[in-house]
Amino acid sequence: MKNKAHKLENYKTQKLLKNYSKTTQKLMNKNFLRIKVKPLFLSFFCTFLLSGNSLYALDNFSKGVVVSKNPIASQIGVRVLEEGGNAIDAAIATGYALGVVEPNGSGVGGGGFALLYLSDSDEVKAIDFRERAPLKIKSLTRKDFLSGPKSSGIPGVVKGFEYLRENYGTKNRVALLEPVIELARKGFPVNKSLQKGIAKKTDILRKYPASQEIYLNNLAQRAPVTGELLRQTDLAKTLEKIKSAGSESFYSGELADLLVEGIQAYGGIIDHEDLAAYQVKEREPICTLYHENYQVCSFPPPSSGAVSLIEALNILENFRLDILEPDSLSRNYYLTESLKFAFADRLRNLGDPDFNELNFSHLLSKSYARALALEIERQRRKQLFSKKRKIKKSRKSRRNNSQIKSSLRFSPVKNDLNSVFLENRETTHYTVVDKKGNIAAVTLSLNGALGSAFVVPGTGILLNNTLNDFSFPKNSRKSSKNPAASEFNFGLAESSLNYPEPLKTPLSSMSPTIIFNQEEKRPILALGAPGGPTIISAVLNVLVNYIDHKMSLERAVSTKRLHHQWRPDHLYYEEGLFSSKVKELLRTKHNYFFPQEKDKIWKDFYWSVQAVELDWPARKLKGVSDPRAEQGLFYESKRRAKKRNSYSRKSWRTKFSRGG
Repeated sequence: MKNKAHKLENYKTQKLLKNYSKTTQKLMNKNFLRIKVKPLFLSFFCTFLLSGNSLYALDNFSKGVVVSKNPIASQIGVRVLEEGGNAIDAAIATGYALGVVEPNGSGVGGGGFALLYLSDSDEVKAIDFRERAPLKIKSLTRKDFLSGPKSSGIPGVVKGFEYLRENYGTKNRVALLEPVIELARKGFPVNKSLQKGIAKKTDILRKYPASQEIYLNNLAQRAPVTGELLRQTDLAKTLEKIKSAGSESFYSGELADLLVEGIQAYGGIIDHEDLAAYQVKEREPICTLYHENYQVCSFPPPSSGAVSLIEALNILENFRLDILEPDSLSRNYYLTESLKFAFADRLRNLGDPDFNELNFSHLLSKSYARALALEIERQRRKQLFSKKRKIKKSRKSRRNNSQIKSSLRFSPVKNDLNSVFLENRETTHYTVVDKKGNIAAVTLSLNGALGSAFVVPGTGILLNNTLNDFSFPKNSRKSSKNPAASEFNFGLAESSLNYPEPLKTPLSSMSPTIIFNQEEKRPILALGAPGGPTIISAVLNVLVNYIDHKMSLERAVSTKRLHHQWRPDHLYYEEGLFSSKVKELLRTKHNYFFPQEKDKIWKDFYWSVQAVELDWPARKLKGVSDPRAEQGLFYESKRRAKKRNSYSRKSWRTKFSRGG
């Protein structure tokens, strides 16, 4: 079947190439392009209201599901569901628990995004509680943004979780926080991921006594070994205060005093005025149709997730991915090119909507995506069948194409490959679905590993270093005198839309996403991932596998992935995605560059997807935690660990076939 598909591909390509110069219409009707002559459906903004309430006159699911990278946190969320809480309640408890067991990725000193589906009202809600810039941010220099209290934005998790509980939850703070407080007080065994994060930040942790006391062995001044018990008694006391007084204690009460005093004692700039000014914001989710049968909803700016993901999907919609093998040359070329265009447009058009007049509706347009798809196909045939081709000429011709000139007219930006994946790579994502079908897809972050590495004395609160997500003018980007300068930029090109301002939210890649069956008006999939810019590509890879290639959710998540973010011009991929022959063709025919071994992103499980599938006819929920993440293997039973490991073996090709 695979050989036949490739023969069909070559035959159609050669035939189409022969007649290409005659008319554009022939281009549109042949090969893997599937441009349709019908009115175009434009993506839109909405507080998404699904019609057809009668479709939900069904029995509830037998039980709820909580999927995260850490089973201890997942178990706390499941306990809330068993005690009658809804998905939002469980999401709050799971989020607080992750801040205890995964301080390298989240915590009360950070922020996040939550994409909710409310089954009773059939609405999708986007809740933004990401960190904001302090009012005195203009007093800082670029080098202040890497670590320490100066690199911290105003935390949003506590106020965000309280907003979720008051508006969409059903439980009180005592029920949600008691098990988390007990976990912080009694401690938990350090897993490999946390141990590695602490080891990476050891030198910075040593600068701050409170950080050192919690995360380093006081005698040896080293990171704890895997399996060593980590207790956080100060954090337990902080959570007790939040349980009693809610977010008021954190932003204007006793905790606020401790925060300001501790931060400013070490040179930070956050003060009472900053904490009082923080606000949680409801955004309008962005939704679009994919292949007419699936409604894709994701998080809007200040996240680039929805716009970039939907632009890439709109491009891919024009190709017959369903008849291509996942490891084929054409399929991986199309996927890569769609990501390149999406990331190029991300630079010029996206930022915090509260501080910029953003105009990106054209990026969500089906007609714009069709123009890009035509250009991608034209370049594919030109490169594939050109015997003598100069690299510079091909790139220049692409930049000068009038249909996409706006996407590619930026000057190249040099990047240190070691810094490419610093943005939010220690982020965490989890997905919760309850028996009624309510959904909470939540992504939390401290930005880098252990955020700023600064623990506020007497609180156990580890602060974020999210200010490092801002862009800066050219004259402040890099300096040969500053050895840490290569850690700026996160490998992404700078944008004036993302320059720092007081109370501004830095642009993010976090992409909590919910997929609906358009015909039946029901949610069928919820997912997200950590990993900075690889969040977008991780979600895209899984959706293409699940929808276009008809894979089961297990296989869609575990199948090897690729990532391209336009700058730097490198294709990152997991070994086993395609053969060495396909790689050579991508390199020689399509002029793709591949990173060196030291820059491979999947070594540290940055983009571990957490997904839940909703099977309404069978009344079943299926949760899938990415086998790339080692945390689950560390805590779960040997039997479960073995099952998760099996996802990455060759047997998955038949074992997890979904059919259809």
